[in-house]
Amino acid sequence: MAADKADPRHSVKDDQYKPGPQSPLQKKVADFIESPRVEKTIIFLVALYCGLIFIDVVGTGPESKFTLSDGAQEVMAIVDLGILTLFFFEIVAKIFAFGYLLYLTQPLY
Repeated sequence: MAADKADPRHSVKDDQYKPGPQSPLQKKVADFIESPRVEKTIIFLVALYCGLIFIDVVGTGPESKFTLSDGAQEVMAIVDLGILTLFFFEIVAKIFAFGYLLYLTQPLY
């Protein structure tokens, strides 16, 4: 067993490619991101975002009978940017917690 640790082919770089969280901070972020509360929040945001896109498409079409005021369009743009920013930070947190290769190559269940 001690011979495995002394193997010259093993380098510190190999540890970068081990799947899953390695540091305590990565484990805490992984536990947070995978918590049921965060998962349910992300699902709610996806549904909300779908609704906003639907309203935006219906409300801004050239032949639309339903139109949005400039103020409503501005609020929707701000909410849209906020939700996309949260999705971006979710992806960054998952890549940090699970590693780049594992996050992008893991099957979707």
